[in-house]
Amino acid sequence: MSDPTADGPTKPDRSEAPPRLTFVTARPDTKQGRQEAKAAIRAHASQASWAKIRKKGKQPRQPGIGSGDSTRLDQQQQHRLSSVGEPASSSASTDLASRSNDDDPPYNADYATGASASARQVVPSRAARQTIFGPVNVPSPLRTVGAGDIDPFTSYPSRLPKEVAAPVISQVNHFLNIVFLPDPDRPTPSIVQHWISCYMKDSTFFHALCFAQLARSSATEAGLKPINRKAYWYCYAEVVREVNRRFNDPVEQCSDETIFAVQALAFHGDATTDEADTPRSPSQGPMNSMQGLDIYAGRLNSVGMHVKGLARMLALRGGIADIEFPGLAAMLSYGDLLLASRSLHNPVYPFVPIGDSPARSLADVSRTDHPLAKLGTGFRVLRDLISNDESTQRLLSILRDLATYSLGVYDYIMGRPEAPSLRVLADQRNFVQHRLMQICAMSGDHTADAATDDPASTFQLEEACWVAAAVYSLIAVFPVPHPNAPFATLAKQLKQHLVHTSSHFARRWQKPSPLVLWMTFMGALASMADEDTQEEKAWYITVLERLVHRMQIPSWERLKDLLLDFLWFPNTSDPDGQQLWKEIHTSNPFG
Repeated sequence: MSDPTADGPTKPDRSEAPPRLTFVTARPDTKQGRQEAKAAIRAHASQASWAKIRKKGKQPRQPGIGSGDSTRLDQQQQHRLSSVGEPASSSASTDLASRSNDDDPPYNADYATGASASARQVVPSRAARQTIFGPVNVPSPLRTVGAGDIDPFTSYPSRLPKEVAAPVISQVNHFLNIVFLPDPDRPTPSIVQHWISCYMKDSTFFHALCFAQLARSSATEAGLKPINRKAYWYCYAEVVREVNRRFNDPVEQCSDETIFAVQALAFHGDATTDEADTPRSPSQGPMNSMQGLDIYAGRLNSVGMHVKGLARMLALRGGIADIEFPGLAAMLSYGDLLLASRSLHNPVYPFVPIGDSPARSLADVSRTDHPLAKLGTGFRVLRDLISNDESTQRLLSILRDLATYSLGVYDYIMGRPEAPSLRVLADQRNFVQHRLMQICAMSGDHTADAATDDPASTFQLEEACWVAAAVYSLIAVFPVPHPNAPFATLAKQLKQHLVHTSSHFARRWQKPSPLVLWMTFMGALASMADEDTQEEKAWYITVLERLVHRMQIPSWERLKDLLLDFLWFPNTSDPDGQQLWKEIHTSNPFG
């Protein structure tokens, strides 16, 4: 074991004789034992002091960005990764790469190779990197062992000083529990335990997790302390160095550890500049922070260059189905879903749960006595309005799952005994959102004929239902925070679909009117989110005023009762609904 107080790397220099180890008892029972322990500790401290004196004036080379022999991708390897084609078995994976800016350079783990301006981070100069931990006072051996120390002998695979590493390790462990949500009732080893075991002996894993944690802290706190800022850049440099080293090894090139390291670089970019705590409409919740959704969908930006690199690596690997490291495939699937939900596109990768399949737990739910048992029952009218084909059945199934998930969330926040666990809720939420986003790009083949073709008209109604359901999901199921939630886009799309649908279903207006009322109300909520949608909001208010008048709805309570037949979460949206009700009654559609 090397000296935990030395400035050099954890691993001893193989060119020198290994140090002689002397183990002592922390609290000897005898006077002789105390004298021996004190002598051994003093000798150890003396050796460390002499080692520092011998090294004085010799600046150790810090591994990191810019190291000539290891931090840049080998040109041949870089070309191999940047010219990956689209193999038939991995077409989905390469789609993720195509979403990024076409002008992005070939993938390199180093930010300094040319990321887009919005994703680029300033890398410290070579001189700054060489002295990144210069002013840090490393504790003496006499103060390294104490009650409550996570790692008293500094056995983690890093040169991070103990007083910096210990709190970060504690935060990493806490966040792993937030992401993987261990089940305390299961005796089997959890995913979190496996991750802790691995990162305490693997340098790439360790620095990637610490870099990710420090990035999260920089986004959620009022800036990192100077020493933690240095640690952030040090961990970043170590991850880059390790990734580029692994790229030159065919065995480790697309290993689980390398993929995770690039995933950490891809999803921990610059912090957003928006004030996340500023109240915005529509209201969202209640599970805003489950699995760090508020951080990864709201406070941290992804880095397009690394997202592309991750996609290419997974394409070479054959997709996430071949990932072996416990929990990593679920993490990759979740990250892909975050990107899809923010930009409204189909997820690239299949859904992977943390625990058991949520499809079974959703299908087995039957709560006829639930306070929100009506949710979803109003969608039966779709069977009479549009063709009862496979597409319709799939949409109805997704709408039913959204309603069922909402029942479980209500049970959880109200403390009902039948409430599912957080892990079950997390898997259910991601499963439902994944299914919803899988059908988000249905309109391309029908738009051209929408004005004349009746099948296209029914398709427009189906699309309108999907958009309204997406608004509901972003409010109460998968609450992507403002301003990253695409409410403005959904408000404009839904208006177009409703305009076309109403003209083709005018003769049967009375039958679909509750459904149209719900869709219009969802559009009105979405239009509250952005100043650019004020024109859409005025249109929605006008249409709602006419619907309320035609359907003879006398009060907010009656309107809410109709909304509950479809998708409505009272705990979250009642205040916004009441505000819209007031605006409806103060509007003048004929003015």
